[in-house]
Amino acid sequence: PWNSLSKEQIKFSKDYRMVPIALINGKQVNGSGVIIDTLMGANEKSADESKWCSWVDDHLVHLLPPNIYRTPGEAIQAFDYITTNSGDFSLAQQYAIRYSGAVIMYFIAKRAKKKYNLSDNARQDLFDALDTWAGVGLGGAKF
Repeated sequence: PWNSLSKEQIKFSKDYRMVPIALINGKQVNGSGVIIDTLMGANEKSADESKWCSWVDDHLVHLLPPNIYRTPGEAIQAFDYITTNSGDFSLAQQYAIRYSGAVIMYFIAKRAKKKYNLSDNARQDLFDALDTWAGVGLGGAKF
């Protein structure tokens, strides 16, 4: 389980202190896109694949926190799920992670709405983005 307060699971990484991090064949790989590319092999992406991978990194990912942590209650609910479905946290750690994480992520989500110029209805922004991806990105193909 990931302890977001102590970050003890990534102490091995001296230069990169964020997640995700993967150790693939003994090599540290940082960031979702690079991890996926490494796992999928050295195949070149098409221009269209590169475009949509960039769209996910530059647009879609910023819509997630305002949707997961919309209210303080939803933020606590998200962290409650994280802490109770991982048996490796002590009761004190569960409370610390649940409440401090929820407060921090609630305010990060609010800041993200302003920073990325999202509307007051973050859920509709997410639905619109997914409709764009499904319609234009997939071009009618099944996913």
